[in-house]
Amino acid sequence: MKLKDYKFIEEHYNRGMTHTFKDKDDIEITIGRHLGGIHWSFKNTNNDVLSVIFHTGSYGHEQGKFEIMSSWRNPVKGDSVKGWLTFGEVQKFINELKRRMK
Repeated sequence: MKLKDYKFIEEHYNRGMTHTFKDKDDIEITIGRHLGGIHWSFKNTNNDVLSVIFHTGSYGHEQGKFEIMSSWRNPVKGDSVKGWLTFGEVQKFINELKRRMK
């Protein structure tokens, strides 16, 4: 994602809107508010889903970090939920989601 993408996300978040679109790699992205925070959902053409959340109940929110949940088997060493992730670490899971559809 590029800076303009983050500004687009922030604009929709501030309006309280949920927005779904496809990126250049044909990943369906849904962005919306969730429990006073934000929720991103990424779905590839195989219907593998990566959910990314940041709100007062998510693992790591106190440190400004993200929590993910994935639909595919053993993506995070046997657990489908992983918290306390930096945005760079989340990006690695998004890239894995993209690789899984090739």
